[in-house]
Amino acid sequence: MYNSAGKSYFDLAVEILREAGQTEYYIDPRLKHLYSKNPIPRVKCKEALQIIANACRCVLSQSRTGLIQIKSNFNPAATATSNGETPYSTVGSVLSNDTKDEYATLATGYTVVDGGVFFLPRNVSGRKLNTGFVSSALSDANGKFSVNPVLTVTQEAICMYYGIKLVFGNSLPSGIVVRTYNTGNLVEEYEVEEEIKKDKAELDLYETASRELRTIFGDKKLPGVRELKEQKAILQSQKNDQYKVFKEVREQWMDLGKVIQNRDSFLKKNTSAA
Repeated sequence: MYNSAGKSYFDLAVEILREAGQTEYYIDPRLKHLYSKNPIPRVKCKEALQIIANACRCVLSQSRTGLIQIKSNFNPAATATSNGETPYSTVGSVLSNDTKDEYATLATGYTVVDGGVFFLPRNVSGRKLNTGFVSSALSDANGKFSVNPVLTVTQEAICMYYGIKLVFGNSLPSGIVVRTYNTGNLVEEYEVEEEIKKDKAELDLYETASRELRTIFGDKKLPGVRELKEQKAILQSQKNDQYKVFKEVREQWMDLGKVIQNRDSFLKKNTSAA
């Protein structure tokens, strides 16, 4: 398995799974962009897969149907973009949970006089407050957009969410469409059609979460949130217990990699001298 030029953890995992006789599995595509020059130690296939999962901040698991899975297990870095925002908008700040400032506008029924909004400075550049996303698109008198404002959040890794919380200012939408994608392919579309009457919209993506849990538990009764949290705590405890063993194996792996690199360097020098 050793390759002096390096090999992606994705390819390493595929080789191990094939060695184990597995033809159906799931490996996070992010592993295609993570590389290693160190060889995998001479351990059991499941232990080798665990080394790869730990090195890539992933979880090695098995579905109810026996499918081996390597999935990311961390909060991935994310960026927010839009299809158009005002000069005083800060689309990237929507990913933070702090309180946002709002500027007064001439839009009908928007600006309040309770001291909660600010006047725009003459020169907005470099002087704007901690605003959230403010679309550059304006609706007509009936609240309709010619092109709907779109806010896109892109993550470095694939993960699963069971809900999303959106906090609005004084301008509330009449509807929201949430679309999720995996490697560019549409996975789910969830639409809120009823009027939003509060300054906070919490969309519970229950259908998506329910389908995912149904693949795990089959026809059995789905567990409650508390039970899932307790199960997660147990698994986390087991993971912590195994981490010490992993560190020892990783140190041996790193030492072996150094030995091989020294050997290659030595052989290269002798070949050049000859």
